[in-house]
Amino acid sequence: MSQFFEGAVLLIGIFLLLGAFSLFANGGITNTGGVTNSKPSTVGKTVRDGQFAFTVTGVECGITQVGTSEFLTKNPQGHYCRVSLTAENIGRKAHKMFADNQYLFDTNGRRFSADSTANLYDDSSKLVFEEINPGNSATGHIYFDVPTGITLGKLELHDSMFSGGITVRL
Repeated sequence: MSQFFEGAVLLIGIFLLLGAFSLFANGGITNTGGVTNSKPSTVGKTVRDGQFAFTVTGVECGITQVGTSEFLTKNPQGHYCRVSLTAENIGRKAHKMFADNQYLFDTNGRRFSADSTANLYDDSSKLVFEEINPGNSATGHIYFDVPTGITLGKLELHDSMFSGGITVRL
């Protein structure tokens, strides 16, 4: 079991290193000049931030486990809210989509980060760390570990960790 844990930590470390490298390989901190919507949107509507056009297709909460095998599962501290979305590259060059750049807020204004491990254990999710070429899109899920009894307020979706982001009301 400790070898598995070490392997999972190594895999996450590699993803983080690749993400840092891609920032510097693209000339550091840049916004690609894409359009950012200024008004909040709702589920089902397409919004833009930088090089990505995002469409949130659904939100499901109450999930108590992610994974498909005995050793590759993750249980939340509270419960998972799974956000289903499509990210389309509307720019002129390949761009990386990171689940960790997306945030979920409750109606009290508390910000929740994506659960990277849960995102890795979902075989159907393509949004953990995905390079998307211009004109292409990736569809998948992003998991957020939230306490029970909260009311979701909004998602904040980002082209990169340095973009202004765009709000999707829930």
